[in-house]
Amino acid sequence: MGETWSPASVPVLRVRMFEMKMHKSLFFLWVSIILTGLFLQGCASVELGGVFHKVEAVPDGQALVYIYRPHMPYEVWVVFDIEVDDVPLFGIADGSYYPWITDPGLVNILCERWGESTAHLPLSVEAGKTYYVKMYPVAGSMRYRPVLTLMPESEGATEISVCREILSN
Repeated sequence: MGETWSPASVPVLRVRMFEMKMHKSLFFLWVSIILTGLFLQGCASVELGGVFHKVEAVPDGQALVYIYRPHMPYEVWVVFDIEVDDVPLFGIADGSYYPWITDPGLVNILCERWGESTAHLPLSVEAGKTYYVKMYPVAGSMRYRPVLTLMPESEGATEISVCREILSN
């Protein structure tokens, strides 16, 4: 018929149950490792210098665009990619800025994060002028997405004053 129960079979059952629990634990461990890796994929490091200092020498016939990301209490470890006219420039970390010197004319600044919509800011720059472009994350469909905004000089200069310069690009 079937197996009969005996006191001798109890240790065997306990061993089998322990093995099943171990297989289940290992499965969840591997799933956790894979999910953590996917989550951290958006995290990267950016080499940062000192706190904001104004660029004094902008070549004649060019414009200065400060692209900055003020410190916020969320998405602190995520680096967003900045492109200008489809050319990758740098990754922007929390509390950082990049002084970008460019020729006058229309430039298209993009900020993207995989899985979310791309922020797009067309900006008409004039020689001899300074612009402040703020990048900040807002809640998206799956996670935070980037937003780019041209800021008034007075507000941009205040917000960027505590940001650290991006050294690597």
